[in-house]
Amino acid sequence: LPNTLYPGSFYRFRLVSTCETSTGFAEIVISTNTLPSSGIFTVDPSAGYASLDSFTLSMSGWVDDAEDLPFRYEFRYFYSDYSKEQIPLGLVDINWMEVYLPAPENYTTRSYHNVTLVGTVIDSFDGQAQIHSIVEILSN
Repeated sequence: LPNTLYPGSFYRFRLVSTCETSTGFAEIVISTNTLPSSGIFTVDPSAGYASLDSFTLSMSGWVDDAEDLPFRYEFRYFYSDYSKEQIPLGLVDINWMEVYLPAPENYTTRSYHNVTLVGTVIDSFDGQAQIHSIVEILSN
C-alpha cells in the first residue's frame, strides 16, 4: 500500500544534498513496531441467555517483543444481524473479562441472535491485533 510502513520492518531514509563542488548525505534506519501475534480468543460458553448467563472472554498465548510489553486488552461486541457498530465492554490490564450480554434493541421472536465479540490485544506502543468470535444469544 502506498504511504504505509509495515509492522516489524526496517526502513532506511537517506537525504542527499548536492552543491556545485560537493555532495553529502545523511542516513537513518528506523524499525516499526512488531504487532502482537499468535494468540487466540476464546468465549465460554458459546451460547447463553441475554442478561442472564455470563460469558468469559479470554485472550491467551499472545507474543510480542519484550520491549512492547505489557499488553492491554479491549473487548467489544456487535449484533451481527443488526449493526456493525461495536459496543465497548471494557479495556483491561488482564487477559480476560466476564460479561453479561444484553438482548439486541430490535429483539424479535427468533429463538437466537448471533453476537460477534471482538477481542483486541494492545502493546505498549499501541500496536494492535484483533480477533472475532461469534456466540448465540438465546431468547428467554
